[in-house]
Amino acid sequence: MATSASTTATSPPSTASAALPPSRVAAVITVAAATAVAAPPLSRPVRGALVSGRLVISAPTGSRRLSLSTVLPAGAGWVRSGWPDTGRTPDTTRSSRYPPGRRHGQPLGGGWYVARDPIAELRRQLQNLFSELKVPQARLVKLAELHALPLRRTTLSDLLHGSGEPQWTTVEAFVLACELMRSRAKAPAVGPIREALLAPWQADYQQATGHSGPAIPRNDRVPAKAAILSWASWRQLNPVKALEVHPAITASRGESTGAPRGEMPALPAYVSRAHDKALTQTVDAVGLRSQFVVLVGGSSTGKTRACWEAVQRLPEEWQLWHPLAPTRARALLNGLRSLSGVLAPRTVLWLNELQDYLVPEGDPDLGEQAAAELRELLRDRSRGPVLALGTLWPEHWQRLTAVDGDNTPLHPHARELLVGNELRLPETFAGYEGQVAEAAERDPRWRAAMDYGRGRPTQYLAGGVFLLERYTNATAPEQALLNAAGDARRLGHPRVLPEAFLLQAAEDYLAEPDWVALPGTRRRDWAKHALTTLQPGRWGVPGPLRPVRGTPGAVELADFVEQHLRRTRARLAPPASLWTAAVGTGAEAETCNSLARSAEVRGRYRHAAELYQAAADAGDLGALIRLAELRKRAGDREEAERLVRAAADAGYPDALALVAHERERAGDRAEAIRLLRAAADAGHPDTLARFAEQRIWARDRAEAERLAWAAADAGRPRALVDLAELRERAGDPEGAERLARAAADAGHPRALVGLAELRERAGDREEAERLVRAAADAGHRRALASLALWRARAGNREEAERLVRAAAEAGDPGALAHLAELRERAGDREEAQRLVRAAAEAGDPGALADLARQREWAGDREEAERLARAAAEAGHPEALVHLAWWRERAGDRAEVERLFRAAADAGHPDALVSLVYERELDGHREKAEQLARAAADAGHPQALVSLAYEREWAGDRAEAQRLARAAADAGDPDGLTALAELRERAGDLKGANRLRRVGLTADGQEA
Repeated sequence: MATSASTTATSPPSTASAALPPSRVAAVITVAAATAVAAPPLSRPVRGALVSGRLVISAPTGSRRLSLSTVLPAGAGWVRSGWPDTGRTPDTTRSSRYPPGRRHGQPLGGGWYVARDPIAELRRQLQNLFSELKVPQARLVKLAELHALPLRRTTLSDLLHGSGEPQWTTVEAFVLACELMRSRAKAPAVGPIREALLAPWQADYQQATGHSGPAIPRNDRVPAKAAILSWASWRQLNPVKALEVHPAITASRGESTGAPRGEMPALPAYVSRAHDKALTQTVDAVGLRSQFVVLVGGSSTGKTRACWEAVQRLPEEWQLWHPLAPTRARALLNGLRSLSGVLAPRTVLWLNELQDYLVPEGDPDLGEQAAAELRELLRDRSRGPVLALGTLWPEHWQRLTAVDGDNTPLHPHARELLVGNELRLPETFAGYEGQVAEAAERDPRWRAAMDYGRGRPTQYLAGGVFLLERYTNATAPEQALLNAAGDARRLGHPRVLPEAFLLQAAEDYLAEPDWVALPGTRRRDWAKHALTTLQPGRWGVPGPLRPVRGTPGAVELADFVEQHLRRTRARLAPPASLWTAAVGTGAEAETCNSLARSAEVRGRYRHAAELYQAAADAGDLGALIRLAELRKRAGDREEAERLVRAAADAGYPDALALVAHERERAGDRAEAIRLLRAAADAGHPDTLARFAEQRIWARDRAEAERLAWAAADAGRPRALVDLAELRERAGDPEGAERLARAAADAGHPRALVGLAELRERAGDREEAERLVRAAADAGHRRALASLALWRARAGNREEAERLVRAAAEAGDPGALAHLAELRERAGDREEAQRLVRAAAEAGDPGALADLARQREWAGDREEAERLARAAAEAGHPEALVHLAWWRERAGDRAEVERLFRAAADAGHPDALVSLVYERELDGHREKAEQLARAAADAGHPQALVSLAYEREWAGDRAEAQRLARAAADAGDPDGLTALAELRERAGDLKGANRLRRVGLTADGQEA
């Protein structure tokens, strides 16, 4: 939100009302000086608040905040900004920032200073831009939704035809959507719009505030030309410094490693393996279309080096971009949404540590937007070819591709981007001994790696072995500091660790005997001394804690040490000093939020509350809602309601929705609906959809339809789907179809499929197919396949196969899987397997799993496992779990464990949990607990909860409570819940209720 000009007054004019008729004033803000209140910076749109004589307005722009401040002189009663129709001759002074026809500096009597209305001029230009597209609003909104842009039908209508001030995020999203639509239509690029449209808006903002805030998309919104390197430039790069390739050891022969004397190249001789061949094929194919590959492997396994070797093959016209600032995720998103076309075809996107781009700490939604934009870039041939190369640790791969219990992706855009595009790197060179021996003859560092690398030469060459030994052999203070750094990263702190935070966080990590054993002069500053000794490296490898270039007073933890600590400390809850350090050193809101969530899921409610409060104080209104939940859980409902209302008063949509439901329960439906609409306008349209569903079930048809349409306009047409089905069952097929088509037009063609299913059940097959084809035309790829399934269930297999083939021709990979199943049942196994592989290549690895199941039922166990493993490698590890259960039923217990472990290695969250259950039932208690701890170390602490319930059922209540507490320490939100339930069933109702209210202390005791 922004006003158009700075407006001051030495005294309130008596003729103000007459001089400024309300009907002619655009974007008026009136704030009485007497109502000054203290208010923190806010991250959502709010009304103006006077803070120390300054008018402060905030609006969101991605992860940043726009703050408008207009100083009010002493005695000023109010400030207005608008364009009155006074009939006065405009000042001829013209700012060079304004295009022709835009004047400012129009003085009025009575000490007022107002400006011509730049909002109306901006809206006119936006209207012209939209009219040139010649597309319906719904189509533009649908395109915006595809790219995760915050543009809905109601906001678009207000932007083009409203009278108030638009939010900057809406303007930005609209312009970006127009650019995308124009590029699809092969129209000229929208780059010139940048200067003609956005620059005047920036000038308005600067004129009003006296500074140019970060909200306007200036040059820092897109990658600078210098940041994208030409072929000649990036070929001359030092990949160690510029592209984060690990440096190699440089030890002398006289040292214990046996490495050579003298100067050596920065990188050792390269030994190619199977993944290099696959990566080379991808690079060679990039001339035909854009390509994306992510290399998955542990720290120091050669991921970035493999990427560096691969891009050496590219022709000279290729350039390279490594997005880093202001943050990796923001840099990538800004570049992909660039209006100036800086990201040209034939560009390498270097995305090392891909998790920092796709799930940035404190703002995962930003990562999903980046993933959506990257998917669209790779799909859009007019913007290619580009080559995107990423690297991930296995645990980050599992996190990004994970699904919930309903098989719904937790990060849908990231999962779609990653699955099927990964190359796995082994940690060893098994099978390449000859090539390694040849490399050792040319490069003595390889000889040292073979002699001292313990079977992991790349880790040795990259210094990983040295770093691990440095941690293992560290002094007690050094190890305490490294443990604190590792826990901070594991629990949500960003990569850069301020020294002040780290020193304070480490205080409780040093055991009392180790502190007593220190020399008296060292006890006071042991952490600072350890910080100094951990930074120097050896043999050319930096130390475990490295200073951060451009950020004085901060360090980074070496990734090899971080990965080691993530695995070895996964089940440990940190001491109190880590939680309090973020509050005590004034960490940013995102950092406090991430740490607060980690504290909450571990049952450390007091520390979570302090961190949420710190996040709220730093400007995150969402933290107030989470803090309110903790207060409510503790029994302080009055304080919880106060926090929610404070957030609602500031315009936070989740809070508005909560207050709306309170008003509904109190019978004040009009106020509830007003708040729900405000929540929808502020970015929470689900509230209207849920309220519409309530009215549907209450048979309040008029109110349900009104709310359903409002929800659809706000971007949630699901309510129209429910309403259409209700109309169909009530005998109003025309009304039902009208609503279903409206839902389809709003981007929910599934509504037509649901309506078609009702017609199919009623026997109107012709009408059902007509509706299904309409859904397919509206963008529902699997509509025809759904109809085919209904026909197959009715026994009409010939008709089903006809429809499936039509769906496959329309681009539905799932249809190929259905067709394969029909061919398998018909006995045509060869054709079935061909179709399944085609479906998998088209993006449906579940087809391989289905065929594996059929082969298992047919008794072909070897082929079933081969297909299940292929499905797992393609991103569908559930296939191995299903195969394990089939072997379980066949009594092959050894095979069960092997397959469950394979599924866990492939990223299935519940594979080890299932195996724990099986071992416990067999009476192998020690083995079951060992597996549960292994599952927790791998990021699945729910295995400990499952085992706790099994132990309670067996009568071992003490052991059950111990395991539940361990699950809470490991970060399972169900751990504390299970512990309270176990206490309650043991007869300790008071203790159980206290656990639910106040949780645990930092050291795991009951608070």
